[in-house]
This record gives sequence, C-alpha cells and structure tokens, in this order.
Amino acid sequence: MHPRVLGALRPATARGVVDLLPFSRAFSNVFARVPFASFGRMCASSPSLGSVGRARGRAPDGAVLPWMGLVLALLVIGCGGEGTHASPAPGAAFRDAFTAHLPPSARPAASGAPGASATSGAPGEASASTGAASRSGRGAARSRGPFRAGTFNAGLAVGILAHADARAEPVVKALAEEPLDLLCVQEFWLEEHWHQLTNATAERLPNTHHLAPDPGGTALCAPEDLGRLAVCATPCGGARSDAARCVLERCMHVLPTVSGGCLSCLGRDPRRSFTEFAQSCVDGAAAASAKAVKRGAREVRDARLTAQTFYGYGGSFGTGLLTSAPITARDAYVFPSALARRGVLYARLDAPIGPVHAFCTHLTAEVGGVPHPAGGSWTADQRREIEALLAYVERKVPRGEPIVLLGDLNTGPAAAPSVSARLPGHFQRLIAWGFVDPSGVSGPPNCTYCSDNPLSGGQGTRGSLIDHVLLRGLSGASHRDLLRRPLDVQVRGKRVRTGFSDHYGVVVDITPEGG
Repeated sequence: MHPRVLGALRPATARGVVDLLPFSRAFSNVFARVPFASFGRMCASSPSLGSVGRARGRAPDGAVLPWMGLVLALLVIGCGGEGTHASPAPGAAFRDAFTAHLPPSARPAASGAPGASATSGAPGEASASTGAASRSGRGAARSRGPFRAGTFNAGLAVGILAHADARAEPVVKALAEEPLDLLCVQEFWLEEHWHQLTNATAERLPNTHHLAPDPGGTALCAPEDLGRLAVCATPCGGARSDAARCVLERCMHVLPTVSGGCLSCLGRDPRRSFTEFAQSCVDGAAAASAKAVKRGAREVRDARLTAQTFYGYGGSFGTGLLTSAPITARDAYVFPSALARRGVLYARLDAPIGPVHAFCTHLTAEVGGVPHPAGGSWTADQRREIEALLAYVERKVPRGEPIVLLGDLNTGPAAAPSVSARLPGHFQRLIAWGFVDPSGVSGPPNCTYCSDNPLSGGQGTRGSLIDHVLLRGLSGASHRDLLRRPLDVQVRGKRVRTGFSDHYGVVVDITPEGG
C-alpha cells in the first residue's frame, strides 16, 4: 500500500516504504499521544499525490490521509473517499446517534479463535470452505500454450489510498480482460470489490478461493464505547469534510479506551457515517450483561491488547485466488499478524500443464519508523510469516511436485540498476528453499512498487520488485508487467490521471520444467 502515511512524517524516505498496513499509524499515534498539531493535515482530496514525499509544513494537495490518516481510518469517517453521505445532525442529536441503545442492524457471526485449525489440525490452518467458490462446470483452462499466472495488488484501500472507489471498476474490468489462467490478488479489502471481481471474471476464471473477513472475535460496540466518543465528538457536529480532524482533536484521549471489537466494527467500511456506525455497531446486549461489561473493562485497562485485537476492514484478508483450472483441493493458513489479517491461500490445480500447487499470499511490509502496536517489529513479523509459509508448503505438497507462489511478498532483490532491494535476506530465504525467480527471463526486470507510478506521485526512476510469481519444479517462459499504464478516472466530476494501483502487477508464462 502507499507510504503516504509516512510521507508527511519522513519526507526523505516516503517512497522507500511499501505497503503500510491499514490503520498501523493509528495505534502508534494514539498510544504515543502525539500532539494534535501533527494531525491537522488530514483530509485533502485532490488527485495528485506527487508532493506527499516533499511535504514538510502542510499536507500536499491530493494527500488522502497523510501520516496520521490511520487514526482516521480507525474511526472510519471516510476522509478521502469519493462517495457522499448524509451528515449526522449536530449537537445533542449527534450525541443521541451514538448513545441510543439500538440493536445492531447486522450482527456478524462469531468466528473461531484466530489461528484455530479447521482442516488438517495444524495451528493457523483455516477452513477453506468459507469464502471459497468452485464453478468448474463453467469455463475451461487454456488447452494450448503455457499456463499464464499473474499477481496484482490492487490497492483498493478505501479511505486510505487515493480514488479507491473510482479505481475499483476499471481495475476489475482490466483484470477481467487479461488472458490469465491463474490470478492472485491483494488488497481487495471490501467484500463488494471482491464480488465485483469474481462476477467480472466468471467466464475466464470461474474457480475462486477466498477467506471471509475474520475480526478476531465479536466485532460490536457496547453503548458505553460509542458514548465516550459521542461526548467528546459532539462539538464536531455533522460536517463530514472536517469531522476527522475534529474528532481526533477532541477524542484522542478516548481512543485507547475503546474495545478492540468496537474498533474492528468501526473499521469495517470507511464510507459510513457516525449514525450508521451507531446503528450497526452498538451492542445493547453487552450493556445488559455485567459479565460483558467487566470483560470490556479489562480490555480498556490494557491498551496493548486493544491494539492486538483490532484488524482493519473488519478483519478482511484482502487476498483472493482465481483460476481457469479446476481446483481439486483447497486450504488456507492464517498468520499471526498485527492490524491487518494475513494468510496464505492454497489450491491444487488440475492445470493443462499438469497438477500445480498454487499459493497466494500478501506478506507484512517493513515500515520503518512506524512503531509495532504489539511491541514487536514488522521485519520479524515478515520473517516469521516466511518460515510459516515454507513449513505450510512442505506440509501440503508431496516432494518433487510443482509449485507456484504468487503475491505481494514485500521483499525482493536488487534485480536491476533501477531496482532497489527490499529485505533481500528474506527473499534469499525463499530462493534457498528451492523457489526460482523468473523475473529476468525476458530481460532486466522492472520494479513493481515504483516512484514513477502516477498514484505514487509520478516522479523518480527507482523502485522495488516486491510482487512475484516464484516457481519450483516449473519453468518461466516469459515475465512481463501487468497494468503498468496510467488510468483516467472521474472524481467529483473532474477527470483525474492516476494509476490502477500503487503497485504494478506481474505475469509469468509457466511451462513444465524442461518443457
């Protein structure tokens, strides 16, 4: 994801940071009690993000959620989105929207404990039946030529990354037009965007695998949670364009006292108004249950627990696998993670080139300068994810059978003069295990997270190669970029030139080893 959150804080290194987790800055700022003067630059909405990395004293025009924007995303008041909403009434009516003991309009089903096994019994393995679809009766794999596999991080982080709603439809349309046999996508955070993609690709890529959001527990708010916010936010009235800054200024001291489940509920959809939050997130039963209130009080006393139990976008993984080949087995492994759900999808494919074991993932990024909410480190998180991934692959794949690993791995080598390494030791671990990187088969590879991307400012010549299609027991016949072109979208009636995402994708033509 885009590093604009760090851009205003650390201009010199803004473009060197990749894939900032949704909401990560939120907790680090809340718990560190950063003075609100730092938060004053929040809700600009013009298209260009080019000056983010150079901004020092003010937010650049076009900065959608500058460095503290993750607290805004935490409250999910929709700053930076393209949609419009009816504003809540000011004053007492605004407070009433929070404090009314309304039943939730949609209670999510309670999920199992994070990391619990539902298939093979190994810790972290999740049921593959939820969110997975197989429509093998429709469509067919390509009967000739190589098996074409691609990965694309769509950057559809509504409320955080610029023009996410405006980009969603063109992204889906463009991906549906690509002649792919296998596609791994990341940052389809909202279920509506995932469903748009599966509908658009149903003929070409009819078989899909996807984990449903898992907030890590009951994602509801006790009335006292919302009541605390209502008291401090009442003077903000209903002005949506200024609500984020106002709430942050007045409610900074309250945020650490709000339960993780409530924060997860508030973080589900960045386009809802405060009134809609109150109606869908308030848990009247919790107020009536002394046991639940006592449990909430324990959460309040431990700010670190609050951080650890919060997942952005209601616990969405944002990752999905789509293929033309029949899926003969499927599974998933959930990584322990902070702030954003992480995991790996597994599918055994009956491909025209023979059986293929496909793994689709999105690993944690190293976001230097952003404190880890659980007191750990982002680099250590990724290292543990890679070790867990390799152990999982070994469990799932019989020795010698072909494997393809796709996704935004947030690690990569210095593969060309203009391509900077990103945690190269972690990438080398994958290569040492046995994966082959085909990025050089068609000439020097390009970056996939690049400073020349219009969504990243459109300036500069360097970047990192962090999006990969890695192979074992297979050969890469060609390697090319995916959606490496500008995109024009309509934002508030004006044409804006941007990128399909802040990442470029990768496509590899795969053949049997030695074939």
